Amino acid sequence: MGHILLLGAGFSRNWGAPLANEITGSLLGELHNDAVLAQRLRSGPFEDAFAGFQRLRGDDENSRRLRRLQEAVTALFSRMNAALAGTTFEFENDLAYSIKKFLEKFDAIFTLNQDLLLEIHYHPNVVSTKWSGVAIPGMQGGYEAGLSGPTDPTKLTWRPTGDVAVRGKLQPYFKLHGSSNWKDEQGEPVLIMGSAKSGAIDRFPVLKAYHDKFRNMLGQPGAKLMVIGYSFQDNHINQVVCDASARTGLGTFLVDPNGRDALKDPKMADAMIKPKRDVEDIKIIGELKRPLSAIFHHDVFAHGELMRFFA
Repeated sequence: MGHILLLGAGFSRNWGAPLANEITGSLLGELHNDAVLAQRLRSGPFEDAFAGFQRLRGDDENSRRLRRLQEAVTALFSRMNAALAGTTFEFENDLAYSIKKFLEKFDAIFTLNQDLLLEIHYHPNVVSTKWSGVAIPGMQGGYEAGLSGPTDPTKLTWRPTGDVAVRGKLQPYFKLHGSSNWKDEQGEPVLIMGSAKSGAIDRFPVLKAYHDKFRNMLGQPGAKLMVIGYSFQDNHINQVVCDASARTGLGTFLVDPNGRDALKDPKMADAMIKPKRDVEDIKIIGELKRPLSAIFHHDVFAHGELMRFFA
């Protein structure tokens, strides 16, 4: 039986990382003097300002705006990662309530987040009877030219190796939408955003391979999925969960302040008639609405309910 974890922005939020609506405000602070970009940002979620990062080959006005938006997002992640590096990861000194020990229980971690929270606080400290470390399949990290010194996750740049196999006792960690410190062979950021993520993912073989892994692991008989802080707004992710739930009876445990309401379409919140989404019918095997900062701060009941996922 595989225990799989899927993380969304609400996970990193427990350590102060911003949610999507806050990112929009930060980007406006940097891009407000560009009338076109500012209007796009004010019109809706920041990801709608562009249909995923595109290959910026041209020098036309549109390409320059996309490049500037890309640079603003990269700078925002740099500030975010610096702030996350200064946080305390554990909420409790008692090992029984350790976040790290909890994460080590999973057979694979998939994340939609592009920050470096886990690379900073979790990856360097994974040593257990189950794992000897963490692997980011198909990626290799190193310093850019001119940088050196002790390993600093916020300074490393990761590039594809072409081999996504996981060997040895290494816990696989898959960043389904890329990362703020990843680049491809041409130096283009491997960072997927926007409303057209599915098509953008196909441009990067490593991300396509990750999504195949996600589909295959969820489709294994007896697999169980825990979802923390994901708002179910990415249809390509939802479809994989729906398919596995229908075909093999995948059970999903939700950790979200909105509980099962997270499965509903927030865009239809004020509609008189709310069409039901397919993802609302997935097999739910548990639900917790309390934040991790409470669950892992000696909340005996909630922590006990969370651990039942591994029973």
